[in-house]
Amino acid sequence: MGVLACLAAGFEIVARHPTIIIMPLLLDLFLWMGPRLSLAPIFVELERFFTTFWTTGTSAVPEAQQMALLLTQTFNELAARYNLFTALSPVPLLGAPTIMAGQMTVERPMGVRPEIVVASPLVVFGWIVLLAVVGFGINALYLRVVGRHVIAETESALPGPQSFLPLWGRLIALALIVLSVFGVLLFVGLSIAALVSLLSAGLAFFTLTFLFALMAFTVFHLVFAIPGMVQLRRSPLHAIQESILLTRGDFVSISLLVLLILVISRGFNVVWKLPDPATWSNLIGIAGHAFVSTALITTLFVFYQDRLNFLPTMEKARAPQEIPAHSLMGD
Repeated sequence: MGVLACLAAGFEIVARHPTIIIMPLLLDLFLWMGPRLSLAPIFVELERFFTTFWTTGTSAVPEAQQMALLLTQTFNELAARYNLFTALSPVPLLGAPTIMAGQMTVERPMGVRPEIVVASPLVVFGWIVLLAVVGFGINALYLRVVGRHVIAETESALPGPQSFLPLWGRLIALALIVLSVFGVLLFVGLSIAALVSLLSAGLAFFTLTFLFALMAFTVFHLVFAIPGMVQLRRSPLHAIQESILLTRGDFVSISLLVLLILVISRGFNVVWKLPDPATWSNLIGIAGHAFVSTALITTLFVFYQDRLNFLPTMEKARAPQEIPAHSLMGD
């Protein structure tokens, strides 16, 4: 199947089974109508610390004053509007898609949302871990529904999603692996950039640009890891390995697919964010985002299943070739 055919199939599957979008709808409704987990005291302290750092001894330097003003505005905005409950959506590409996680709204049709204030950094860390784990559970439920409908509609012979708890655990394991990889890349890259900056600021900027390009290239090769874990019940490492093989084997088509998904999702997000969160018209944006984003994720699953036919050939080509024993023996 071509990229456009997979895209059409993804939208058709969601149109025939609209119940797939229930999980994204409920999550967005909670992030819009529910209470806000505020970190205002922590952001206020951070604003004081960084403002003092940039102004002490350099108050006459215009650049320092501008940086202090920028930090003050940023931290004040976060103190007034940030919602830690957005950690329930830890996977931006594959998982229950949300539009409200990127909008720091305090309004709702019934008035200003209530807030739960957290002031201790240790408590904040506990909240982040708890919300991330619960978020991966939500994603596991959502991906199981998507995977089952894709297999049913395509009449595929794949084993399909496993039970909830094993998939939940594997999603968490995959996240830890990816975080570890990016942590190492960031540490090495920033260390090299710091050393290079002693010689040239231009070289340091080039190093940082190369670092972020490498991280984006890494993410691109992991795009089929979650479909592999869901549809073939692979372990995280096995799913990553197969995802790398698939992206290398059909690089052009997969690049076109990913680019098309990004363009459609980003383009429609501009439309979905137009309604005022203080009015009920915001329901249109939430519903539209849930439908389109779920269709795009379903497209990725359809494309993955269609390209699985190439996987055995690529694995065979990657495996070392054994030399027959008789070829090593003389006549």
